Amino acid sequence: MPTKETESLVSPRINRLKQDLEVGNETALDEFWHEITEKGTPLIEPILGDSQYALVTFIWRGNQETKHVVLNTELLRSGWWNHWENAKFTRLLQTDLYYLTCRALLEARFVYRIAPNAPLVHVKDIPPSEYAAMLQLDPLNPHKFVQDLDRSLVEMPAAPPQPWWPPRPENPAGRVELRSWHSESLGNDRNIGVYTPPNYAPEGDPYPWLLLFDGEIYTTHISALTTLDNLIAAGRIPPLVVVLLDSPSREPELYCNEPFTDFLVQEIVPWVHQTYQVTTDPSQTIVGGMSAGGLAAAFTSFRYPEVFGNILSQSGAFGWFPEINPSAFWSYEIPPEEEWLTRQFARRERLPLRFYLDVGLLESKRDDATITLLCANRHLRDVLQAKGYWLHYAEFCGGHQYISWRGTLAEGLLALIGTA
Repeated sequence: MPTKETESLVSPRINRLKQDLEVGNETALDEFWHEITEKGTPLIEPILGDSQYALVTFIWRGNQETKHVVLNTELLRSGWWNHWENAKFTRLLQTDLYYLTCRALLEARFVYRIAPNAPLVHVKDIPPSEYAAMLQLDPLNPHKFVQDLDRSLVEMPAAPPQPWWPPRPENPAGRVELRSWHSESLGNDRNIGVYTPPNYAPEGDPYPWLLLFDGEIYTTHISALTTLDNLIAAGRIPPLVVVLLDSPSREPELYCNEPFTDFLVQEIVPWVHQTYQVTTDPSQTIVGGMSAGGLAAAFTSFRYPEVFGNILSQSGAFGWFPEINPSAFWSYEIPPEEEWLTRQFARRERLPLRFYLDVGLLESKRDDATITLLCANRHLRDVLQAKGYWLHYAEFCGGHQYISWRGTLAEGLLALIGTA
């Protein structure tokens, strides 16, 4: 049944097929499947009189076992994880064709998966292993983005280019050293990678440096290393050293954890200064991350502005509050006081910090008591601007996905240390 999100949206191509079938055109469906197999999905069609949005129609070819089909994507403001009715495909007459039409901005870049016969319940009621197993790539879409679960990819006609992540064989590559680290203060172990730029000189002028949380993700899914190589080769940023830090327990460490920030400043930072030719000038030192890592970056600089003077946050989780259970946002009957770190910046005198913040226009979902990432980042932006901070704020037309941050990482580096 159509919902508020999709009830007035009609794909011209699907409507034409329906009309052909209703008047007895027996070849129309076979012709449609042949056409779709050649062109690929989803269908992208203009909306008359609308220069900002287009219709996007997802297609699934069912079989005798297909009872229903559900779409999993951030493109829908509310989806299977909350209100599955908004994400359920419509069957075309009594055919094997199931479809769902929605709107998307022409600048959007997003990923999705399809779940035939998925339980029509809230995602929190599905065991994680079952949740992952039921999600499938769109077999009619040749484009995909590889991460923890492969996802089908859509880049709308006006999606901005992401020019800095693809490898360029002509550019010299930096070197990455890997090592394990045992923390006496935290009592745990982790992996650390250190990127040194091409022609790195262990003597001479110190290099600016960047500490990135979720180092493995930045290396494997966000293409941070090729982005650095390309920006340095083009002269767009100065050569810099990058420390890529992983967390054995991501949620407690990256959610405004004071012992973790103490570990960074008391163990990691001295080791970096002793081992690599990097600056001690906080104005040339950056701490960054995505999602919880963006929150951790801002909190680290809030506690230690004399060490890290620049924050690079990609879709930072600034709705966080100390009492939160990160895996159960929807469990609160009475909303707690959210955006804890934003309130700390509002109450404290302005610190010598510079910010790059970005967030996606598709990061606008809300689960009961929690503020959306889009609203939380806009609120932090307003607070920082009111306090007089140096700030570069950007909104991209995408969701809470590596495919988005792969492009905006370069924008953050250019904003904070760009040379041209």
